[in-house]
Amino acid sequence: MKLNTIAGAVGAAFLSANAAHAATVTLDFEGFPISSDIATSYAGVTFNGGAFRSCGGGCPAPNYGAFAGSLTGSSMSVTFDQLQSQVSFINVSSSSVTANAYDAAHNLIATLSDFSGSSITGPHVLSGFGIRSIEFIRNGGDFGIDNLTFEIGAAVPEPATWAMMIIGFGAVGSIVRTSRRRTAFTAA
Repeated sequence: MKLNTIAGAVGAAFLSANAAHAATVTLDFEGFPISSDIATSYAGVTFNGGAFRSCGGGCPAPNYGAFAGSLTGSSMSVTFDQLQSQVSFINVSSSSVTANAYDAAHNLIATLSDFSGSSITGPHVLSGFGIRSIEFIRNGGDFGIDNLTFEIGAAVPEPATWAMMIIGFGAVGSIVRTSRRRTAFTAA
């Protein structure tokens, strides 16, 4: 009877825990302020070394916005507030570009090299656990990205979820320990 009570309490605790849910965000840069070089944060991302630009029809519709740079050999980057496991984007130029994904300690996780197209290509995907930032290095001409897609929320379980897991493991351990004692007592 006691085991049923403990199991019921553990089940109720797990059902009442509010797990965090991730939301997919796509930044299409439409409605962003058209500007010169920036270091600005939007929706969980910090942008450096580029500018928000109008593409004049060279980016996906409707309003043709992009995060872009124009100096050959220079770079622009995005840094995420939360670690990512997958990030995608569309290349909106014909330039040769390298995209490097780094973790929080700036260790290289993934690379896409020299991807280009006649105008719009992608989505291009960088995958790897713990992506903190992506650096885009232009190997020639103008370059821009659009439809930057990533996750926000639920990167780490909420404290309530951790508490429920600990309570559950404790209850299971208690049940196992109690049954071992009963078995040892019966055998003696």
